[in-house]
Amino acid sequence: MSSFVINKQDYMRAAGLLAGIAEGTERSPYHLWVYDYQTNRNMTAEDYKREFEKLYQMNALSVQEQYHDQDSSMDLETYDADFRMYQKRGRLAAMGLDKISLKEWINNLNRFFGSALYQTEKYEYMFQMEFFFGRIIRALLDLADTGESDDRMNFYGSFDR
Repeated sequence: MSSFVINKQDYMRAAGLLAGIAEGTERSPYHLWVYDYQTNRNMTAEDYKREFEKLYQMNALSVQEQYHDQDSSMDLETYDADFRMYQKRGRLAAMGLDKISLKEWINNLNRFFGSALYQTEKYEYMFQMEFFFGRIIRALLDLADTGESDDRMNFYGSFDR
C-alpha cells in the first residue's frame, strides 16, 4: 500500500477548527469536551495545536519509515495564520454563523481523520491517532445531538428503546 504525508497546513487547519468549536461552545450546556491527559483539563487551543503537530509528525515519520527514506523532510512552518482563520470559522460554526454547518464540519473532520489514519501505516502511530480521533469524534457527535430535545439524557447507561 502506498502512503503519503498529508500537508501539515491541513493538520493545523483541523486543529484550529476544533479549537474554535471548543471556544464557541464554551458557555453552552453542550460544549466540546476533549480531556487532555497531559495537562489534566479540557483541551485548549494550544493543546489542539500541539497534538495535531504530533499527528502530522507521526504521519511523516510513518511514511519515512515505510519507504526507508533517510531524509526526514519535516515541514517546520507553524501555519499560525491558517490555525487562527479556522479557529474563527470553528467559533462561527459552533454558533451557527459559518457558511458551513457544524454537522458538515464534523463530517469533514471525520473524513480528514480517516485519511490521516489511512496514510499512517505504522501501527503504533496509527493506533495513537485512532484513539485520539475517536475521542474527538465522540465529543463532536454529542454536539451534533443537541437538537430537538434533551432526550439523550435518557440513554445514559441504558440501551432499551
